[in-house]
Amino acid sequence: MSQLYQPDLFLQERIPRKPYCTDDLSYGIRPRSYKTAITRRYIQVNPPHLRTFLLFDLDYAGAALAWEDNNLPMPAWAAINRENTHAHLAYALSAPVLTADFGGRQAALRYLAAIEAAYRAKLGGDDGFSGLITKNPMHPHWELLRGVPDAVRGYDLPYLADFVDLERFKPYVGRSNVEAVGLGRNCTVFNVVSRWAYENVLEYKQQGLTLAG
Repeated sequence: MSQLYQPDLFLQERIPRKPYCTDDLSYGIRPRSYKTAITRRYIQVNPPHLRTFLLFDLDYAGAALAWEDNNLPMPAWAAINRENTHAHLAYALSAPVLTADFGGRQAALRYLAAIEAAYRAKLGGDDGFSGLITKNPMHPHWELLRGVPDAVRGYDLPYLADFVDLERFKPYVGRSNVEAVGLGRNCTVFNVVSRWAYENVLEYKQQGLTLAG
């Protein structure tokens, strides 16, 4: 990955104003100012209720180049454990996706969830990785492989989708998905709650009742 003429990985408007961060996960994480958080080994890069980066935890040697081995686009960065060469890979999104359900577009969230699941499967990423915080690529504790400028600026969803088969990862409404992980959890919760609400409102109407009683 070239290190010439790179945009800043951490433009302040792309990550939370007070990211969760820590130098040692065993001591927990706490929100700090941007100026402080950027000096910690681990940092939160996605703002609350928004997804600006797709993050993957690859627990195997040589993980930094897994994207190349699996014919995927170059990530914005790979932050590498110097001892075992395991890595966190980050894909920047050119436009953030709302992950909460207040005014959010569920179609965009499902699309992103399918892409995330497909990339995780192809990269062999850890299903248990929540992505709340990640290895800070700017911290000297980690070795950094930085993407080309286009990768750092971010890809749009259709471009990312071109590299994977999404059919078996789409969390459709009504589909049983007991193994949902990552963004798929958001979609599954929304599907269950919206289906429950629809069925119960319909029952109320059939009984001639109103929500006001």
